[in-house]
Amino acid sequence: MSVLSNLQVKVLLAALIPGLVTAAVVAFVARYGWEVPMRGPDFIAVLVPLAIGAAVASVGIWFFIGRALRPVRELNDGAQRIASGDFDYTIPANTGDEVQELAQQFNIMAQTLKQSYAELEDRVEQRTRELAESEDRVRA
Repeated sequence: MSVLSNLQVKVLLAALIPGLVTAAVVAFVARYGWEVPMRGPDFIAVLVPLAIGAAVASVGIWFFIGRALRPVRELNDGAQRIASGDFDYTIPANTGDEVQELAQQFNIMAQTLKQSYAELEDRVEQRTRELAESEDRVRA
């Protein structure tokens, strides 16, 4: 039995909301048949609930997808900072899902890169000293 992650649940809910609105419309049509009156007040009586349902579905989708994508945006922003050389930056992620694991791996990678750059700088400094000493011996 697999457990859905938070991200998967959010995306599933965002996908289900329009389906529920569609199911309500299908139930309405099934109850009253395809001969839905489309004149005057009857038209408004049908159109208003459908418009409200579409608006609610749109807001729900926008809300859930926005919440689901926020950690991905933070991960992207953090990866860009790390790529630009800010190896001290730590990507915050407390989602409890795959995005958090990926953020932790980026943070580990940033620390490893920071150590590698520090070691490389030390080696360059050491080689520069050795070359300067060698040059001094040759000139003497």
